[in-house]
Amino acid sequence: MIKLIDSIPANPSSGKPLKGHKQGCYSLRSGDYRIIYEVYPSQELIHIIRVGHRKDIYR
Repeated sequence: MIKLIDSIPANPSSGKPLKGHKQGCYSLRSGDYRIIYEVYPSQELIHIIRVGHRKDIYR
């Protein structure tokens, strides 16, 4: 999981773009777990919102 999070800055748009109330966020998979994050390119910032099991992460 840590390696996947560490890989985000190299390619921030590699995650799946989310829709609905999480529009503007991305999701990365690691088995049954998901990492939800936002990218702020002008500030060179990546904000990790949640890390959790896929059954709970989108609630």
